[in-house]
Amino acid sequence: KTNSFLVDETRRELEFLGRKGGAMKVYPTYDLTLQEILDRAIRQKMAEIQKKYPGIQIAAVILNWTNGATLARSGGVEYGKGFDRLSNGQVSRQPGSGFKPFIYAKALGDGYTAQSEVLDEPFIKEDLEKKISNWPENSDDNYEGVINIERAVVGSRNGAVVDMANRLGFQNVAAFAAHAGLPGMPTNPAMALGVGGVRPIDFASAFTAFARKGKRVIPYTIESITNGQAYSHSVREMDSFAPQVAEDMTVILAKAARYGNGEFLYKGYHITVMLAGKTGSSQDGWMTVYGPNGFFMCVYVGFDEPNSPDHKKTTSLFGAGTAGQIIGATVKAMEDYKGDKNSKAKERFQ
Repeated sequence: KTNSFLVDETRRELEFLGRKGGAMKVYPTYDLTLQEILDRAIRQKMAEIQKKYPGIQIAAVILNWTNGATLARSGGVEYGKGFDRLSNGQVSRQPGSGFKPFIYAKALGDGYTAQSEVLDEPFIKEDLEKKISNWPENSDDNYEGVINIERAVVGSRNGAVVDMANRLGFQNVAAFAAHAGLPGMPTNPAMALGVGGVRPIDFASAFTAFARKGKRVIPYTIESITNGQAYSHSVREMDSFAPQVAEDMTVILAKAARYGNGEFLYKGYHITVMLAGKTGSSQDGWMTVYGPNGFFMCVYVGFDEPNSPDHKKTTSLFGAGTAGQIIGATVKAMEDYKGDKNSKAKERFQ
């Protein structure tokens, strides 16, 4: 394709590398079969989602988490209509519950374990005289009281994560998040619910640390360049947290994907591959998953204008019902792929 999100991103990376002209042969990282699968999933699922939320958009990326290679990407429902929502600075959105694993990673690094207790109760208690409601609320309108960290993550309990962030210190959590690749998170209780803004591609990069033993990787799209000024990519990675923290969180996130808000992947789409990951629900819907052989996928669904009437009246977009549907359709199609024998679509899970 002469015009696509893939071509645009390749051009941006060429400019970043200082290659602006002259004859050259560029070898990108893209897997075109995966791109076709992703594009098909977006067309099918976003048509359904846009019936409920007219004008809503998407950003999606499939990476090889071992090295950060971009295998497939999309910056919107249709190329040419709007900007690239995956990497454009105009899109700085709240990851919602997708941020919770970073808070619990901080806790595990500070000596807590998956079985450590946390309190799922309102941080602010209801006061009818002052017209104050319980905050935060859980999606099921209930509180579970004393539970362990594993249950708090699998059940995505809002009261529990605010309690944990309070114990750790909101400023300490924000500093930890910044070190892990998510700067600019607020230092108030709401930060525990992922209210800070982040670009989807930056969130994806930060999340790769859970798959990579605590080292996040910077996504890239050009493997090498020959002719003219030669270039060969070197993996760029940064320390986020300890390897044991990443391993322990992966065990928890695998349970969240299998038995928590990611359960629909197995019961609805009947996928068989074991994934780890987390949904995010705010005024935008998110889901991030990773699995064997380097498979990593992050999807954001939301409105282009955060202050638009459509966005304001959307109090919450559930990640499972929006971004998660793109992931479910994509992963299922990858598992069922029977096309080009040279494609690695199915091998991504083997």
